[in-house]
Amino acid sequence: MDSSESQASSLTVVGRPWLMSVPNGRHYAILEAVGDAPAGGAPLTDGDLGRRADRWFAALRPDATPVCSCPDIVRWHVPDDNYGCDHWQGEATLGPRVALITALAVADAVADGFQRAVAVSLPGLVEWWSSGVLAVPRLLGGLGCEQGRDGFALQTCPSGGPPVVDLSFAELIPPRRAAPATSVPPWHYGPVPIRFDNLSLGVLTDAVASLLRHFSYRHPQQCLGELGLPLAGDAE
Repeated sequence: MDSSESQASSLTVVGRPWLMSVPNGRHYAILEAVGDAPAGGAPLTDGDLGRRADRWFAALRPDATPVCSCPDIVRWHVPDDNYGCDHWQGEATLGPRVALITALAVADAVADGFQRAVAVSLPGLVEWWSSGVLAVPRLLGGLGCEQGRDGFALQTCPSGGPPVVDLSFAELIPPRRAAPATSVPPWHYGPVPIRFDNLSLGVLTDAVASLLRHFSYRHPQQCLGELGLPLAGDAE
């Protein structure tokens, strides 16, 4: 489903993450995953969550440190002293559910009506999402989940910062653009069903196709292939 359809999603952070409420002018991307505990399995305890989540966050981001370890929530972060806020945050809660949020590097972009606007690197964004998608099963699978749902989001209008009006493609060939670059609302996509024993980056294909459409790009098959994503019917 695309961003307009996902507002009723059971994913609790996508589109409304706790870090994004901070008016620091930065641009953030989010990956959230919710695990479906197997029927008849033992209930997940806060002790299970805390021990496993702490080890997982420490392995995922060795430069991160814990900021909260309550009975039902674990949070780690990587602060950025240059901005006085966090560059990266991870959160795990009973459910189980995990959310990863990272600040993005942006480049100046041109759009009519804006004194300053920026573009986000699509290859960099897909690389970050890909690493998270492949890492999440190590946590949720270790908590007894065999399947779950992923969700993705991009903040495009930070408080006090320039809007994201475009994507940048590095060495990739951009898809055809159907409209000029302009400000767009925040984007989110999900939930995407996943099985941890048969996981591939195909879970990102339709999400990235949706993101390209959000920025008025059409016919993204070649771009998706260059990004290493399996093609799907929704990529038309």
